[in-house]
Amino acid sequence: MAANQPTVSRSDLFVAFVIAIVSITTAVVAGRGSLVSPSGGDASRAGLINTLKNDAGASENVRKLYQEATFAQNYTAYVAELGVLNNSGDPVAQVQAQQLRQFLLPALAQFSPLVSDPAYLKRDGSFNLDTRLADLNAENPDLAKLDPQVSFNRADQYAGEQRWLTVNIVVLVMALFWLTVAQIADKRLRWATLSIGGAFYLLGLTWFVVVEGIFFILRGGL
Repeated sequence: MAANQPTVSRSDLFVAFVIAIVSITTAVVAGRGSLVSPSGGDASRAGLINTLKNDAGASENVRKLYQEATFAQNYTAYVAELGVLNNSGDPVAQVQAQQLRQFLLPALAQFSPLVSDPAYLKRDGSFNLDTRLADLNAENPDLAKLDPQVSFNRADQYAGEQRWLTVNIVVLVMALFWLTVAQIADKRLRWATLSIGGAFYLLGLTWFVVVEGIFFILRGGL
């Protein structure tokens, strides 16, 4: 005589189906969390790289400014010396003055825009180093666009998103717990525990959608 085959009720199938759906959702949330973590690391590294690039560019511009200021200072000294030589009345000194005017001063002026460009000359005769430094920084617009704080802010956003997703997983695990209880509970407790598990699942699903939407907007669609 063939043994009676166990029958599976519709409620058992329904609970099993719901558990499968919640398990898939939990896997999706966990997968999203695993993607967020390296993205945050990449953003943090990009911030560090941009910081180093900005510092290197700023240091190079300051070095160049000091170099140009040295040439400008030498130019000013030779101009003063030129006046002294011209007024000395000594033919030899006047020849030296002529050489200064013809060769040395033009060469120094070429090495320093502080001398050749009147925009860098103040009314008191001193050089406007601040304006020259601003122009040097503006000569490299690509470097000026590198804002490390943007990358650091994005890294913080990824870290925040990962924390919220971790909490999201906890909520979904609670849903799985109550759904598992519903699967083994008798008919009197099944629908109560199933309702609790369903409530946790809806909370977790809503949580995931809201968190992803908020951080999607904060990152400008990234």
